[in-house]
Amino acid sequence: IEDYTRLISANTAHTAFALDQSLLERGRLHLECGDWPPAIADFSSYLEEHPDHVSALTLRARAFLAHDEADKAITDLTLALLQTPHAVDLYILRAAAFDQMNEPTAALADLQKAARLPPADSALMQKVSERLFQDHQYARAAKTLDTLAESAAGPLSTAQRLLRGQARLANGNFDGAYEDACAVSDAESNSSDSASATEAVLLQSLIALRRNDDAEALRLIRNVPETSLTPDSLFLYGQALARQNQP
Repeated sequence: IEDYTRLISANTAHTAFALDQSLLERGRLHLECGDWPPAIADFSSYLEEHPDHVSALTLRARAFLAHDEADKAITDLTLALLQTPHAVDLYILRAAAFDQMNEPTAALADLQKAARLPPADSALMQKVSERLFQDHQYARAAKTLDTLAESAAGPLSTAQRLLRGQARLANGNFDGAYEDACAVSDAESNSSDSASATEAVLLQSLIALRRNDDAEALRLIRNVPETSLTPDSLFLYGQALARQNQP
């Protein structure tokens, strides 16, 4: 940083281009060090001469976001996306900015745009599915993971199959949910202490409860540690016990 500062202050760069590059590189170093205001200042100086520079807009957006200026980050990222509309990383970054502004709908929309761009990204599509699930869009959450399973990034991981099973159950697709729960159970059959195995049994018990198969539900749910029972499962469990005249 000091070397670039001396170069810029002395104006000893041989060309205007070299001086601008010095500003950009010093800004990068400030950003890496977590010095947000000087990083923003350097990127702003650079952008005065190169207002459409996507990399500089993105770097300044990162600095704005880290400095809790999400609105300014969104402006820079929108300008960058106008020039590079297929940049997955920019949609993800703008989603983070929308989240910082407590705009979850806009954030989810950007994540969905990013997920639709090739190549398929397993972690990103799982994140989109999780957000859709949290937003009670269960059919779309399951469909996102269906798309992932059919892509080159498939097959689904254990966590993704559990998530799809939960989304299918919430959407009333009991058969699909049971298929996912059994697949996880089979995959985790040799790991009796596995959290995923426990979640799969819990999912199977919830499916049985929703089908009013009390005997099967009670058989399954008794294998689930009490600490793993959700409020929803406890409520349904209580109903099943009452129907079976059990305490």
